[in-house]
Amino acid sequence: MELVAMVGRRVADYRARQNISQQSFAQKCEISSRYLSRLENGSANPSLRVLKNISAQMGISLTDLLRFS
Repeated sequence: MELVAMVGRRVADYRARQNISQQSFAQKCEISSRYLSRLENGSANPSLRVLKNISAQMGISLTDLLRFS
């Protein structure tokens, strides 16, 4: 699985565990809910700024968001 898809899956799993809607999480991350949906499905290539906003909202570092081992 490629990195973009793995990040998207991690974000979707986080939202599900926290019971946060796409709309609400997208607003907090300063992106559209449509873009968040594409990101979670692995069809969007997020910028560094978007990834930093997402990791901040998840309460983790950007490094942790991108770490898959």
